[in-house]
Amino acid sequence: MPVIKDLTENIENIINIEDYYEELTHNIPYQDEFYKLMFINFKHDLPDDYLVKVDRMSMANSQETRTPFLDHRLIDFMARVDKGTKHQGWERKSVLRKTIGKSLPQSLHKASKRGFGVPLREWFKDDITMQNIELKMVSPICNEKTIRNIVNENGNGKRDNGNFIWSLLMLEENLPYRIDV
Repeated sequence: MPVIKDLTENIENIINIEDYYEELTHNIPYQDEFYKLMFINFKHDLPDDYLVKVDRMSMANSQETRTPFLDHRLIDFMARVDKGTKHQGWERKSVLRKTIGKSLPQSLHKASKRGFGVPLREWFKDDITMQNIELKMVSPICNEKTIRNIVNENGNGKRDNGNFIWSLLMLEENLPYRIDV
């Protein structure tokens, strides 16, 4: 019979979101929320998130990348530009649009933002990966037949269930208990 192990022994390692935000913003020299967010983005998000992802993905594919907008002279200059110039009304990237943007085709000005899509559907088509996932996701909260159907539909290309499979994996990974057989 499965035994449920409580993971409350790790509870002391969990940091309160308010404490985390306070620690993150404690030494920010700005009072204005716009500049606070800009500071966090520059000191935290760029080095600890965005640039790490670009670096890992480029290295994994033997590609060299450049970050021309992170040239120290441009950073120093833009740090002194007023927020009203950087962000006019609801328009984002105002400076970029009104400078370099003028030389780009008009269709790009109206184009929606497109991020890097993670190919979950393709990742979860691999037979070995899917066998391991199916075994892992069989738990008291998941119906085995339904899970196998979702996995099979994704694997044979009938339906893109990659995001749903990922969500199930994250749910199971973060449940406050584990099942030991």
